[in-house]
Amino acid sequence: MFEDDLKRAQAQLKATVSVIDKAQADAVNSATRKALTLAVNGIKSQVNLKSPYIRTKLRVYQKATSRKPEAVLGAESRGVLLDRFDGQQMVVKTKQPSRSKGDPLRGISAGYKSKGTTVKVKTKGSTKFFKGFYIPLKNNNSMGIAVRTGSRKNDYKILYGPSVSQTFKTIREDISEETKDLLVTELLNALESI
Repeated sequence: MFEDDLKRAQAQLKATVSVIDKAQADAVNSATRKALTLAVNGIKSQVNLKSPYIRTKLRVYQKATSRKPEAVLGAESRGVLLDRFDGQQMVVKTKQPSRSKGDPLRGISAGYKSKGTTVKVKTKGSTKFFKGFYIPLKNNNSMGIAVRTGSRKNDYKILYGPSVSQTFKTIREDISEETKDLLVTELLNALESI
């Protein structure tokens, strides 16, 4: 009789531990998803990128499980074309408009020519003008902003702005306390629902 009660108590205890482990993993995953949103908002507050684009560059690399209640949030470390930072082609009327066909590929109407480009990299910064130009990217259907590096046709370089991963590294500390608070709240909610 006592042995049966002991086995039943052990089984209940084991089941309870399993339920708690699962609740803990669920809480960590939920807090990580919310931390991803905090990261998107934090990055957007630093650099002039659209939230949906930022979200595509952030992801949960590891989800928490009952056996390993850890999740990893990270960012893709690829350069961001400078054009993504609200790049604009600036144009000016040519001296002889009737002779200028424009440049449909770059969105320049007949009678006009490129004057340069503008970008706004920092959210709270100003729009910057410089002597850049748009160029079709190889193996891609998009355009990039480039600057001349010499006098020959291919003497140019494509410009990039700060990557999402670079900005994520700077805002991680900013969101760490709020992420910890989210985790505690999610854990308490998960334990209350058991």
